[in-house]
Order: sequence, then C-alpha cells, then structure tokens
Amino acid sequence: MTDDWYARLQASGLLDTLAPYAPVLVGAYPLGMAPPGSRIEIVCRATDLPAFARTLERTYGGDGFALYPGRLSLEDAVFAEFDLDGLPLEVAAQSDHEHRKLGAATIGISRVLEMEGDVSRNRLAARVAGGEDWLEAAMHQTGLTRSALEALATANAAVARRVLGVRTPGPSVREYLLPLLVGFLSEFLIILATASGHSQDFTGLMLLVQAIVLGAVFGARMGLIAALAPLLLFGAVIGSSFLVGNESCGSDGCSYQFASYTFVALLVGSGAGVSGLLRDRYFPRA
Repeated sequence: MTDDWYARLQASGLLDTLAPYAPVLVGAYPLGMAPPGSRIEIVCRATDLPAFARTLERTYGGDGFALYPGRLSLEDAVFAEFDLDGLPLEVAAQSDHEHRKLGAATIGISRVLEMEGDVSRNRLAARVAGGEDWLEAAMHQTGLTRSALEALATANAAVARRVLGVRTPGPSVREYLLPLLVGFLSEFLIILATASGHSQDFTGLMLLVQAIVLGAVFGARMGLIAALAPLLLFGAVIGSSFLVGNESCGSDGCSYQFASYTFVALLVGSGAGVSGLLRDRYFPRA
C-alpha cells in the first residue's frame, strides 16, 4: 500500500457514508507500519448493528464483500471486509464507545513512538509484520496497559515523557543566546536606574521581579541561567575589584557585602526557578 492511502480513502467517499456512525481510523495504517496486504481498520458506533450491516451491504456489497459478527473487547460487534478503489478495508461497529477508546490508544501509541524514536518504531513494526495485533504488540513492547496508552493520548508532553521514562532533551546552546541577552540587558538597565542615592534600596526587589519574568517567559532552566548569569558575572567583576584593591568594602565589611549579594542571588534564583517551573508545568515548550 502506498503512502497516499489516506487521500485515496477520503476521495472514495467512505468516510462521508460512515459519518453518522462517528468513524475512527485505528491500527497499523495511522501508525505508519501497515504490513503488505493488511486492511485499513475503521471502527464506528452504531446502536442498531443489523441496520448498520444492511447499510454497508447495500452500498458496498458485491464480489469480495464479507460480513460477519464478532466482538470488540466485551461488546458485540459487526465486521465488514471489502475492497474500495483498490483499498483493502475492515469496517467494524459496536454500540458502545469502543471506537473512541481504540482511537485514543492509537494516538497514545503514536506519541510513545514519537518520543522513543525509530528503534522503538521499527521493533513494533516488526511485531505487526510478524502477525501480532497492533494493540497487543504495543502493550507488550511498552509494558503499558491499554488504559495507560489511552491516557497518553491527552497527556501533555512533559507528563507523557515522565510516564515513559524518556529524558526530555534540553535546549541547544544557540537557544540560550536570547535569554542571556535579555538577562544581561535588563539587569544592566536595572543597575543604571538604581545607581544613585536611595534608589539602590530597590535594586534587589527589581532584580527579583526581573527573575520572575524571565522564568515565566523562558522556563525554569533558561530563566535561571538568564537571571543568574549576569548577576554572577557582575559579582565576579566587583569581587575582583575588591581583591586588587581598586574598591573597598566600606564600613559594613566584606563579609556583610558578600552575604547581601548571596542573599540577592538566592532570591533571584528562587524567583526564576518557581515561575519557570510553573511555566514548564502548564505551558511546556514544544
């Protein structure tokens, strides 16, 4: 079967005919691993199975058309096998919502394969090509129950990766350039704005607000780096000035200055980390 099977299926008008029965494509074809000679599986919901069977037989009956009873999970079902415009088809219907569950399982398996990569996809494709049922093979390979696969269909990417034990790839080095640029520029502007007089009393507060914003925009990892890297760099420059004697620690002493700077750094890191974690939890990056 060529890769244009879905376009050909849409052009055949079958899905329009089945529209009152909420058709769902499931199995090896949507997963992209259908072995040669396998049938495209379409599952529907019909409260009147005999009427559904008569509709299919009137519309598509002829040479090669086969109609037989069966079961989907624990539900009575009716199955029809026939070819349409060169497409081998298996259309099933039952009175419950098994079509939705099988559709969710198909999407869940697709997400597993997308996250685990080509090795996992090839292993599952080999099982299906060897004659195993696509759902049973996926459950056996992943170690997940059918309910878990169905649940992965609606889980966000971060949750799905944790369930599968797949490590989330970190951002590339290039992706850190913009957060670092924004962090350095905003911190430089804060220092300029609070450099005189009593304005210095608000420097820590403004740095904390900046860190929260950076975490909310860029996420925990990049937000922390964007907020702390400029602070650490400026601290290193100031500390080296003290060491070479260009500046003095003042009346409070170097220990007090170091403790104050460390406290500000902890506040900044905490602000960026908390807001970044919330951002990653509810608005994860793609």
